[in-house]
Formats: sequence, C-alpha cells, structure tokens
Amino acid sequence: MASNTTPTEIHQQVKLVSRYQYTNELELTEFLQTTRLPHLIQGFDIGPCKELWTSEYLHSVCSSNLVSVMVSLQPLLEFAPKNYEYKSMPLNELCKLCGISHDLESASKMKEYYYLRSLGENPFKDVADFYKQLPELSKDILIPKVFTEEQYFSSVLRIASAGIQLFTHYDIMDNILVQIRGRKRIALFSPRDSNNLYLQKEKSPIVDIDNPDWDKFPKFSNAIRWDCILNPGDMLYIPAPWLHNVKNLDFTVAINFFWKNLDKSMYATNDVFGNKDLIPAQRAKQILSRALKALDELPPEFKEFYGRNMIGIIEEKTFQ
Repeated sequence: MASNTTPTEIHQQVKLVSRYQYTNELELTEFLQTTRLPHLIQGFDIGPCKELWTSEYLHSVCSSNLVSVMVSLQPLLEFAPKNYEYKSMPLNELCKLCGISHDLESASKMKEYYYLRSLGENPFKDVADFYKQLPELSKDILIPKVFTEEQYFSSVLRIASAGIQLFTHYDIMDNILVQIRGRKRIALFSPRDSNNLYLQKEKSPIVDIDNPDWDKFPKFSNAIRWDCILNPGDMLYIPAPWLHNVKNLDFTVAINFFWKNLDKSMYATNDVFGNKDLIPAQRAKQILSRALKALDELPPEFKEFYGRNMIGIIEEKTFQ
C-alpha cells in the first residue's frame, strides 16, 4: 500500500554504484579484497554466452529436468504474506515462457511471472552448482578467478520474466553477479542502513522500494540507496552483507558466484543457501535473547533504562 505522503515531502538519497574497468585477475582480486564496496565491473569477456543464450537457444540446449520456479500473478514478489508459489516445470519450457515475456510491455500481458533461483540436486542438503548441474552450458561462460577452490561456495543460475522484482535481502558471503541476457536494475543498501530497512531475518518487508509506504516505514527515507543497471556482459560485486533489491527490466539470465571471504569456521556447515548468520553472530543473538528475558523481570521504567543503556554499550563497542 502506497503512503499518503506526497513524493515532494520525502527525499531519499540515491547514489550510483562505482564502476571498475577490468585489466587483469590479480588487480581485480586485490581490489575486491580491500574495497568492501559494491562495484560494477566492466571490460571482462564473459564468453559466448552473451550472444548465445537466447530463450530459443536455451530451450533447445537445456534439459527437460524439472526445476522449482517461483510463480506469481504480481511482478513484485512479497514474502509476508507470500504472493507467489513454487511450481515444478521443465527447465527448457521455463526458458521458452520467460522468453515470450522478453520486455516489460509483453510481460504485462502475461498471466504469470516466473523466477528461477537454481537449487542443489537435493535442495535440503546440496548447494547449487551450475557447472555440475548444467554441463551443457558451462562451456559457454567465463569468469575472473577472484576466489580459490577452497573459498568457492556455490554458483546459482537465475532466469526471470521481465518486470519481476525480488524483495530486498542480504547474503553472508561475497558474490559476483554475472549478467548474461537482458538488463537488471539493482538497488543496494549499506549494512549500516539495516535498521532503516526494518529487517525480518535476512529480508526487508519494504517490497516496493520505488513507492514505499512512508507512513509504515518512515526510517527508510534515511537509507542511502545505491543504484546501477546491469547490461549483458556486466558483473556486479556484492560484498556481504550489503542488502540488494533486483528488478528485471527484460527477460534475464544471470549467474551468481558465491565464495567464503572469511575463515570457513565462521560459517554454518548446514547452510545450503548462504544466508544463515555467521557462527559468532548466532551465539551473540542467543546471548541477547537471554539478556532480554532477564530484563523482563524488571519494572517497565527500569527495563527501558537498562535497555537504552545496553543499546549505548553495543553502539560504542560495535559501530565503526
């Protein structure tokens, strides 16, 4: 629901994501290890996939293996409550359907919107691995080697109808999003703005970031938004835990490559999606939960006093 507040009363600061011109793998790797800021990487040759991967080509090459697809009657995907359902369909048929809705005008005439985030062979145990699961396509794409084999976590194929927009979320691993077909608009938000996005676990309930309900989410106006358009051949570096919102402007095909930039002991071993809190953060949240229960034993004025005092300590010890 849109806010009654007129657009002229709210001014959210919007900046453009910085560009990085690729020269060689070593310089790019060193740059990504130090910047910790999103960058639009241009100038790297991602291989023949950029020209080959039309919907017709993918329909002819991809298998008829069933994949789990998010299907919605609305382009804005919501998670609370969900306005989409998961349906199983052959991968090659999905490519054909998404290709029909190749731009925003044609997509608006379709009855359904489709979004694929590829899963592992066993979605409850295995991570997505594009190279193992789609060998017929893996020869078509190249990426810069900015992580080691030990750091590599997953590679996720994404196929989407034009117009579909994924809710704002964060990942706890660094990743590079390689844009192969169509265009995406990406809006990113710094981890420092997490409180301004009203997070519910790893997601934000502010679905329509272009026309938010300012009365319901007033702090969102304080969040600085970083925008970029990904064209075929572009790559976007998204450092963990930057939040991001993705709108597909055309029929799109892209692949995320995730890697562990921290020591492996920091990560949960049973995390197939790469979005579970880091182990020390899990322990801290458990301790916080016990602390809040202890504060419940106090009268209201003392509970608020000590709560504010604890917030001050956390800010002093953790905020940069």
